[in-house]
Amino acid sequence: MERILTIGNISVYLFGLTVALGLLSGIFISYQESKRRRLDSDSFFNFAIYSIIVAIVSARIFYIFVFDPKYYMENPKEIFHISNGGLSIQGALFGTIIFGLIYSKLKKISFYDFGDVAVLGLSFGQFIGRIGCDVYGKQMASNYPWGIWHNGQLLHPVQIYEAVLDLVLFTWLMLRRKNSKFKGQLLAEYIIGFAIIRGIVEFFRINPAVVGDITVAHISSLGLMIVGLIFYFVLKSIAPIREERHKIAPKEVIAVLVSVVSIGIIGIIIFFMIR
Repeated sequence: MERILTIGNISVYLFGLTVALGLLSGIFISYQESKRRRLDSDSFFNFAIYSIIVAIVSARIFYIFVFDPKYYMENPKEIFHISNGGLSIQGALFGTIIFGLIYSKLKKISFYDFGDVAVLGLSFGQFIGRIGCDVYGKQMASNYPWGIWHNGQLLHPVQIYEAVLDLVLFTWLMLRRKNSKFKGQLLAEYIIGFAIIRGIVEFFRINPAVVGDITVAHISSLGLMIVGLIFYFVLKSIAPIREERHKIAPKEVIAVLVSVVSIGIIGIIIFFMIR
C-alpha cells in the first residue's frame, strides 16, 4: 500500500484514507436517505456500523479461502495482516447480505428498506475508496494515454475503471430511489449492477485464472449476480409495494447528473494527480 504519512509507529496509507472517507460519506448519504424515508435513523446507524465490521471480516475470510488458501495455510500469521492487502468486495457483500437478513429478523426491522437505503451510500463510498486503491491491472497492449507507469510497465488503472462504474451505479440508484416499485428493488439492482461491474473490470485485473481469461473473481461475480437476480424476482413477488412513489422532475435529474459528473471529474483528476 502507498504510505502517505508516518507518525512514530503509526502509518497512514492512501487506500486506508480513501476507504475511511468513503465510509464516512457513504454513511452520511444513507443516513440522510433514511431520514427522508422516515425510517428509524438510529436503528439504521447501528445497522450500518455492525455491517461495516461484518463486511471487513467476511471480505478477509472470502479472500483467504477463495483467492490464495495455500499461502495462508502455510503462513497463518498473515491472516491478521490486513494492512498487506487481501480483502474481497464480493466476500464483503455475501457476508453483509447474510448478516442483514439475520439482523433484521432479530431486531424486527425491515431488511428491504434498510437495504435500499444502504446501497446508495455503499455505491458512492466505493467510488471514493477506489480512488486511493493501489492494486493496478494488467500491462497495456498499447501505450494508451490513461495508462499508469508502475515498476517499469504501463498498466491499466483498473481502480479508476471501477470507480467510474461505481459512480454510474450510484447515479442509477439515485434516480430510481423515489420511484422504485417494491421494497428491496434498489438492493437487488445494486447487487446485479455491481456484479456486472466487477465482471467487466476483472478482464483487466490480475487474479488466479480458472479457464482462459475467466478468473476466480469472475466466478464469484457470477454467483453474486445470481443472488441479485433471485433477490429481484423473489422480492418483486413477495416484498411490500412502495406506497410513496414520485416521478422525478427533469430539474432533479439534471441536478443529479451535473453533480455526479462534477464529482467524477474531480475524482479522476485527483486519481491521476496523486500518481
